[in-house]
Amino acid sequence: KIYNRTQVSSILKTNPSDSVTKGDVFKVKTKKIRNHNGWFLTSEGFIESKDCRRHFDFLADKIVSFQQNLKELEQRGCEIDLSCYWSSENGQGGPTLSPKQLKKLAELELEIWFDIY
Repeated sequence: KIYNRTQVSSILKTNPSDSVTKGDVFKVKTKKIRNHNGWFLTSEGFIESKDCRRHFDFLADKIVSFQQNLKELEQRGCEIDLSCYWSSENGQGGPTLSPKQLKKLAELELEIWFDIY
């Protein structure tokens, strides 16, 4: 079964920061069509820090309140992950996560990935 924004919001008992719907056009000039639904929760607008650890803390604290509901969605075939957009100003350094954060994120049992530029 494919779940839409309303169904996912109902299961998680919270609203997304953004969502997309399968079949919607997302690039008007080239007529690209979305091939999936998406329900997104973001730290944008809530956390001003450029340190990804603050953003992961914010999301983990939000997610822990509906962790069991995420498991239900996963069991129903939904893909769930955490991602972080990260851009380097000079090509040096990189995202950092503390052992305490890694433990907390591991307890959520979610895949984590970085979109690095």
